[in-house]
Amino acid sequence: MLRKNADYMAIFIFLIFLCNPIILNSATSAPAGIQQDQEEHKVTVTLKLIQVYVTGKDGKPVMDLEKDDFEIYERGKLKPITDFEKHSLVLGKTAVEQSEQGSTLAGPSRINRKFFLLFDFAFNNTNGILESKNAALYLIDKNLQPTDEVGLVTFSAKKGLVIHKVLTTSHQEVRDVIEGFSVREITGQIDNVEKRYWRAAMELRELIRMGADPLIIRVKRIEVEGLSMERNEFVQQVRGFAGAVTNLVKALRYAPGQKHLVMFSSGVPTSIFEGNPDLGIKPNWRLRQDFDRFTKELATANCALHAVYSAGIVASSNDNIESDFLVRESGVINRQLEGIDNLRWLSDTSGGKFFGNVKSYENIMQEIQDYTGSYYVLGYYVSEKWDGKYNKLDVKVKRKGCNVFAQKGYYNPRPFSQYSKLEKQWHFLELALIENPRNQSPLHFNSQAFPSLAEGRPRSLVITRIPNVSLLDLSGKQVEISNLILDEQWNSVNFQRTELNLNAYASRGNDIFNYCIAHPPLGTYTSRVVIRNLVTGKAAVASSPFSLAVKPEGGIELYPPLLLIPADNERYINTRGIAEKEGEEEISALLDIYPYDPSKYSPLVGEIPRGTIEVVALIQASAAEGEEMAVKFFTRLVHQPT
Repeated sequence: MLRKNADYMAIFIFLIFLCNPIILNSATSAPAGIQQDQEEHKVTVTLKLIQVYVTGKDGKPVMDLEKDDFEIYERGKLKPITDFEKHSLVLGKTAVEQSEQGSTLAGPSRINRKFFLLFDFAFNNTNGILESKNAALYLIDKNLQPTDEVGLVTFSAKKGLVIHKVLTTSHQEVRDVIEGFSVREITGQIDNVEKRYWRAAMELRELIRMGADPLIIRVKRIEVEGLSMERNEFVQQVRGFAGAVTNLVKALRYAPGQKHLVMFSSGVPTSIFEGNPDLGIKPNWRLRQDFDRFTKELATANCALHAVYSAGIVASSNDNIESDFLVRESGVINRQLEGIDNLRWLSDTSGGKFFGNVKSYENIMQEIQDYTGSYYVLGYYVSEKWDGKYNKLDVKVKRKGCNVFAQKGYYNPRPFSQYSKLEKQWHFLELALIENPRNQSPLHFNSQAFPSLAEGRPRSLVITRIPNVSLLDLSGKQVEISNLILDEQWNSVNFQRTELNLNAYASRGNDIFNYCIAHPPLGTYTSRVVIRNLVTGKAAVASSPFSLAVKPEGGIELYPPLLLIPADNERYINTRGIAEKEGEEEISALLDIYPYDPSKYSPLVGEIPRGTIEVVALIQASAAEGEEMAVKFFTRLVHQPT
């Protein structure tokens, strides 16, 4: 049969009768990996891996220790160390030793280095951002090992905290995003009013001391009061920054091992915290507490902050706000108005390092490499509870003269309902962008993409089958279905989402088919479908690669066939949520592309179920105007085992 419309698209339909269905692969009764309700976790015994850095009195790594040289105390109790690795990372290769009962084996690491690159666009300047880009790209190109995991985060005044990449070993993807940063990002820069406010306050003090005209003093006082209001807004923006990065670190607490947060920033002036009694500027202890919470979260999340000062060379003698007056303490005040001391404090309290000039990025990145490249991995078994509680750790080395830097503790996992907003966002990004998320085992559904050209415009149709047997694990009144199209660098080029009551769809006992129609540019893509219960966190994912290519001139273009099998009124969900016209069913957009009777057939996505005796194939084809379509089809059934 042939269906042809005005834009010279055709649908060819033919039947395949399966006389001996026993030769087909049998469909499993339930997909593997169905999980128990995450709110009903049982206590399990699991291997806990701890990264440990050891240096000598000279500050250099000590790498000749063995398992018996270490002791691990959890909540004050000595734990037997069952697993032991030592790592010495050299540029271009990784040396790993695993020690087990005295034997030494070469093998892959079970815990990798983890870097998060944080670009601070809010408290920075143009040159600082550009130099920070160079530094980060140098780190990726020259210092990272293939097994190193990298995440990318930015903060700006307008966009707030943006997670560009979760932890990934695809370094090129991170590199591509960084290269895309431009001076336009500085639109998110926060105006640092601190220096202008202090200058005006000092000028007011000097005018009063000199006994200047009262009118002049009055005008200056009005200026100071106006700047004080601007400064209050600046303080609120600083508080927003502190809250955002604190929430980020909280979300990282469940990632195993030590994390290294490399932050490119000019920092927050310490004058905001300390004030100045002589100028009548009160200290802001509440803001200091916000940053104290940040440092505590860094410690409990086992995250060392390495601050790279991006505003120029430390202690610049040319930047003197008191150039108009001879004030002896000018050097001290100038330092208060810079973010250097705050960045240094954040680095020191988290166990990281402070670097004073981003332009020396080659030396900086080499020092980070030396600092993070040699470490031990200690393993011991724990009874894991899903209560979210913090377990304090203390790692000791018996050899004298050694300095030990290791995580101070770890958090037990906790139910999804207790996640913060940022943690739930991170949870989704891991589902969407990581094939094997760390903290969850999502269901895996079958999905298939159907690329084509419609009226010369690229079009993708993605159909995902949600087996009814899995609905008990996912169903609820608040379920989201997200359809993403990711390019070759796994950047999202299209995102569609709908939220629905899945219980209403599951009540009939049929399979459900989700579909999404999009129009990405020509290229090679991966469709990624994420289905998530917004109450329990239960999730399922599906992937399907496809390509949209330029239509060749002349000839007939055939597109991937949609296979149909007999079915009785399956349910459909369009990710857009509703049909385009009032009264239309959600399946209408799909039927516009592949016309069939949904009361008799449903899409075959995945294996052919055992017992199927009929398959219908619908094939899209297109041809140049006036060109006749003459197509012959042949079918062959293959018994795969033989």
